Amino acid sequence: MKGLMKRFFREEAGYTLVEILITTMILVLALGGAYSLFSGGVRSYKIGEARMDVQQNVRTAVAQVAREVKSAKQVRDMQTTIDSVLYSSANSSNLFLQMSDGSVVIYYYYAPAGSSLEQKELRRAVRNFGALSFTGVTAVAYNLSSVQFMYDKTPITASRVITIKIEGSGEDGRKYNLETKSSIRVPTT
Repeated sequence: MKGLMKRFFREEAGYTLVEILITTMILVLALGGAYSLFSGGVRSYKIGEARMDVQQNVRTAVAQVAREVKSAKQVRDMQTTIDSVLYSSANSSNLFLQMSDGSVVIYYYYAPAGSSLEQKELRRAVRNFGALSFTGVTAVAYNLSSVQFMYDKTPITASRVITIKIEGSGEDGRKYNLETKSSIRVPTT
């Protein structure tokens, strides 16, 4: 009897090699499927986040320029040099605004030759009343493929409505366009 009990427990004490292999294969398949779902979710999140960043960037830039146009006194027809580059109101990527306090604000599309998309940006600079040059250069938006300002009248100094059109590009090559019109509200004196 003792020998029979010993033999019975020895046979039931572990798993066979076939059972272990089948269990391992099922576990590998389950973990592989879970990893595939997880990595797909992470990839989708990153793409969505990049798209949202470009859209928000373009929206913020358009809103800032439109807000400043509303508080401007008039559009200026001029040119200036910033960082050894000539910017002129004759270029539709540049906007010069005369403010009520006498300062002049420029919005310009900065896109050096051979630059990557991240380096292409809308910038803003200010020439305070009585100053000779523009200072306080700040980036308003980045990842932009084009910036365009259009005027309702010729000469541009007579314009009261400015159309602002900004296009941003995502890493996936998608373009995001936003266009709005903004009116100068401060009366000219």
